[in-house]
Amino acid sequence: MRAALHQVGREFESMPYAELLQPAEVLSCSRTFDGAVLHFSAEAYRVDANGDIHFCVDVSGLPTTASWKPSYMFTKRRDGSVTHGDA
Repeated sequence: MRAALHQVGREFESMPYAELLQPAEVLSCSRTFDGAVLHFSAEAYRVDANGDIHFCVDVSGLPTTASWKPSYMFTKRRDGSVTHGDA
């Protein structure tokens, strides 16, 4: 599940800045990886005054031993550059 999340997360990183501002209902999707259907919830959860978009992709669809599911987070700047973490 984590490998699929990283693949989808990198796809979101490469999207144009303005596309990442779409509502979560538009950005979220489901994909099949190794025969399992995984669901990706994607949203810009914060936009800073300087325009930096803080973005998160959550994945679900397979059982895990813990109650949490992995997330992929990044920050996209207006110039298209990407950083990871709360930069």
